Amino acid sequence: MFYDDGRFVPSGYIHAGCVLGYLETTDIIKRVRHFSPELSDADLVDLRAALSPAGA
Repeated sequence: MFYDDGRFVPSGYIHAGCVLGYLETTDIIKRVRHFSPELSDADLVDLRAALSPAGA
């Protein structure tokens, strides 16, 4: 999401493995939960795992 002209605008998707390169952080779960309330807790657990570096 981008904030533009006084409102949030969807920006598309970023592959979980590319989040760090685009956003310079993987601490996004709180924001994802806010902007995608339809995701279940299990979905967010899976996303958190996908965001973790391999072997971490």
